[in-house]
Amino acid sequence: MLLCEAFGFDVVIVESVGVGQSEVGLADMVDVFISLMLSGAGDELQGIKKGLLELADIIAVNKADGENILRAQLAQREYRSALTYLPRRHDSWEAQTICISGLYGTGLAELWTLIQEHRETLIDSGEFKALRLAQERKWFHSQLSLRILEAFFQQNGIQAEIESCETEIENGALFVGVAIDNIIKQFMPVISDDPND
Repeated sequence: MLLCEAFGFDVVIVESVGVGQSEVGLADMVDVFISLMLSGAGDELQGIKKGLLELADIIAVNKADGENILRAQLAQREYRSALTYLPRRHDSWEAQTICISGLYGTGLAELWTLIQEHRETLIDSGEFKALRLAQERKWFHSQLSLRILEAFFQQNGIQAEIESCETEIENGALFVGVAIDNIIKQFMPVISDDPND
């Protein structure tokens, strides 16, 4: 995303693998979160189950074409109804639903209009600036955690100690919590120091 922005692209589309957990992280990285659903494929239940509806700014029901149009419209109504019971992601924006057809391109112009309306609404309310600042904070914490984790596992002797602990745990000679405490005391003594000791 950063590279695309650096090269001057003003619209960047990020697609997730759609397994649920990755969407939570993705929602924190993007300006507008669109949940693409299919009618008649159990997505209505899956969307609720995975919490996607709580993350979505826009729910687009795809394949609204041919014999599937009525099912898509029914799914759209169900999503619209479900959204009334969920908290808003943004105070100034009420999540929207729309039927689209990727095959025939119907509804795509309307979807783009919704995306622009979402951005303009957040800018006017001041939430867009706050959203971008929150993205920067989360990016900072994510990168900091990653660098600390990398540095921890690059220490001399850490892999051998972990493997030794794994063997002892498997043999029932060591509890997981004790193993973790031992590794932290040995390789991160600053964290393990208790000022009350």
